[in-house]
Amino acid sequence: FKFGRVDYIDSTSQQHLDKLLKNLSAWTDKPLAVEQVEEAPQKAVEKPTESATPKKAATPKKVATPKKAATPKKTTKKAEPNLEEELLEEFLASANLSFYSKDMTAEITKYRTDASAVVIPETVMHNHKSYRITSIGKNAFYALFGCNDYLKSLQLPDSITTIGKGAFQFLYQLTSITIPDGVTTIENMLFESCKSLTEINLPKKLTSIGNTAFYKCQSLQSLVIPEGVTRIGSTAFSFCESITSLVIPEGVEEIGYAAFEGCSSLTSISLPASLKDLGSIDPFKNCDALKEIIIPKGTRKQFVQMYAIRNHNHQLKLVEK
Repeated sequence: FKFGRVDYIDSTSQQHLDKLLKNLSAWTDKPLAVEQVEEAPQKAVEKPTESATPKKAATPKKVATPKKAATPKKTTKKAEPNLEEELLEEFLASANLSFYSKDMTAEITKYRTDASAVVIPETVMHNHKSYRITSIGKNAFYALFGCNDYLKSLQLPDSITTIGKGAFQFLYQLTSITIPDGVTTIENMLFESCKSLTEINLPKKLTSIGNTAFYKCQSLQSLVIPEGVTRIGSTAFSFCESITSLVIPEGVEEIGYAAFEGCSSLTSISLPASLKDLGSIDPFKNCDALKEIIIPKGTRKQFVQMYAIRNHNHQLKLVEK
């Protein structure tokens, strides 16, 4: 597996041989002496020209002396810095990228891996030029046909400003993620059915949360919606069964159809005075534990007419503020 991406090794180049030995040392965790490779080819060349005396043919002590063979401290120091290189190689082997020379940016269009952790670099080299990774395409990490099934941790660079629809859809093992501050929109279906997701940090400049963005994120417990958000889409948080309380900040004007349907652990929610539009069907349908909704002044009549009230949810209190 470690050498699966090696095309060839130039055996006439000492630089290639040194690199091979270095990788082998790190892989096997056993020190390998460069002298073993340097001296053996020389003797193989000298053999036909000189008389084949036993002394010259066999010099095992000189080839692998204890001093040269055992240098664990040096090989350990050389192996450790290769971790970043390995992560970069893993990324390049697993990612499909589109490059845009106009602004020297790159987009991840597809990513398929068996790894449990992925670190996306901020820049990547292409044709000897550096490109900044600024976007993740539609369905890029979509878990399909066994791909990305083990992905638990995903680290995004600060350079990311755009994440496409459904980019992380069905990543069942993903537990936490931080969205970079440059992202302003959570697109439709972005985290749909990420059922192990317990925590997410949303960017401060966020303005919109799309339809079905967190649909069936069953383990999501804590969520802070930034103050800049103006719209929460339809079924955005439907069946997020672990959320217990939620504050919708001032500035939110629209909450879509069934946005919080089936949030069975939700006991209280606070709505802002800026709210202008609620979905035509109760956004809190089947929130069986809901006991209190803090609503803006003058909206009681509108809420009384909603499904939850008409369904005789006697435990529900409407508190105007």
